[in-house]
Amino acid sequence: MEKHKCDKNVYGRQCDESFPSESQLKNHISNYHKVIVIDKNPEPVIKPVLNVWSGEMVTHDPFKIEPRKIKSSDQCVHCGRPAYIFEPKGKPICYGWWSTWGCTYHKYMIDYDRKWFKIPIRYRISYDARPLSKKERKKTIKYVMTLEYEIWNACSRTPQKELETWHDDKLRREIRCLEVLKAGQC
Repeated sequence: MEKHKCDKNVYGRQCDESFPSESQLKNHISNYHKVIVIDKNPEPVIKPVLNVWSGEMVTHDPFKIEPRKIKSSDQCVHCGRPAYIFEPKGKPICYGWWSTWGCTYHKYMIDYDRKWFKIPIRYRISYDARPLSKKERKKTIKYVMTLEYEIWNACSRTPQKELETWHDDKLRREIRCLEVLKAGQC
């Protein structure tokens, strides 16, 4: 009976295991000797360029837009409370406005309603604050992406990574807005 031998060199050591069948050898190689791909193309180095108007040498990419970070001094443009995130237009907004509840609601109020959604005494009694399960959340994100694909251009669509950071009620509201747009009632 012919034995199949593994002759991979792993971390400077030779693997000398032998197997009775070729399929077991392939299984061994795929499980224990995974190929690690290293990106060999480094980022392009930006050469210094002379700025014609100021006369100084520019070493940064002038077209790269750096994401602005929230400072402790930034306040919501609607209510004046501390800002949570920047709108796409660059305006700082608070947590309540971002989660689509409104500026009168704080983060602890929203989290309390989501945590204790079965209790009749909540900050928003008329609101169904039941959190989505992981499966429902994935389906909701996928549905938002399909609606955006049908309605918006490619540059206007919300990236999936950003949709995954949105709260459940923000996803639900986005679905309602997109369905209204799709129906042509807007």
